[in-house]
Amino acid sequence: MAQLRNRGTNVWQIQIYLKKDGEGKKQFHYETFYGSKPQAKLHANKLELDFKTKVGSSKTTIQSVEDLLITWLHDIQKQIEKSTYDQYKRHAEKLKDLLGDLQLYTVNSVIIAERLKELDGSGLSARTIKNHYRTLMTALNWGAGKKYLSRDVMVGIKPPMIQHVSRNVLKSDELKLFIQTAKLYKHYLPLKILAITGMRIGELMGLKWKNLSHDGKIKIVEAVNSKSRYLKATKTKNSKRELQLDSETTEELREYKKAMSQNNKANDNDFVFQSDNGDFLPYEALYKTKQEVLKKAGLHHIRIHDLRHGVGSLMLDSGASITTVAEQLGQVPATTAGIYSHSLRKGGTITSLL
Repeated sequence: MAQLRNRGTNVWQIQIYLKKDGEGKKQFHYETFYGSKPQAKLHANKLELDFKTKVGSSKTTIQSVEDLLITWLHDIQKQIEKSTYDQYKRHAEKLKDLLGDLQLYTVNSVIIAERLKELDGSGLSARTIKNHYRTLMTALNWGAGKKYLSRDVMVGIKPPMIQHVSRNVLKSDELKLFIQTAKLYKHYLPLKILAITGMRIGELMGLKWKNLSHDGKIKIVEAVNSKSRYLKATKTKNSKRELQLDSETTEELREYKKAMSQNNKANDNDFVFQSDNGDFLPYEALYKTKQEVLKKAGLHHIRIHDLRHGVGSLMLDSGASITTVAEQLGQVPATTAGIYSHSLRKGGTITSLL
């Protein structure tokens, strides 16, 4: 029950019992109200009702933002991909530092926005900061669904805008030079396939012989998490797709398979591109080769992922539709349009450019 104490003419202190902490100590909310006693009572009753709605039962063990983040992570752990969970967990650690001490009965959009400003000077990239916002929103929405807090605590808070960055991709003639130069290196073939198909690096690492047909069709059904190093399902349902290689690359793969067969490394469940111990080819090997090829060819720096962006850009520049490019890359058209909206349409196909 809310209590009022007179602190002067039309000045009232409102005291509202909230709950007991972990040590059994009672917790109260105090607030000063200016106005008549009936007005103070009305305000106190409204506050008490709001706190009960936000906090729920006084016996709940989820009292702070830190409690909520910990419980949320535990609840979703078995429902999402390990890589996604690991990312959420990293974000939660940072968010606990910024917001963890806030009691759920006091948290609101103003307080959250003020605390999140500290991310601006944290040295994190704009995209990483935006991902922290999204993680917090996901956790708080979960908490609202469980009635640990009200649904309006994130109203008006928006993740920071990320300025569009034009990807530093290779042009058609540069891509030809990249592929030609890569022939000098051991990992030429996987780099070429990345450069002409737009496959994600994890999709290539997880490719098995059973998913590759004799006529050059690639079925993408699994992928390797290049950071955590485990085989998993594809990123999205759209990522499951079939790609067709050109005749030259198909023949190169046939010859490669013959060589692998001599060492009994071309069975259905074997990885197409392997490390010496038969496991999937590690990201570091491809990264190192990519760096050496760029240096040898005198080309500017690109990331391995920029080979994928290059495919999307070249296809759109050559006149392919958004839908066609999305199918090639394993995306929904809206995602493709957002990423490659800067590309020009000129006519031709990517295979003719290579």
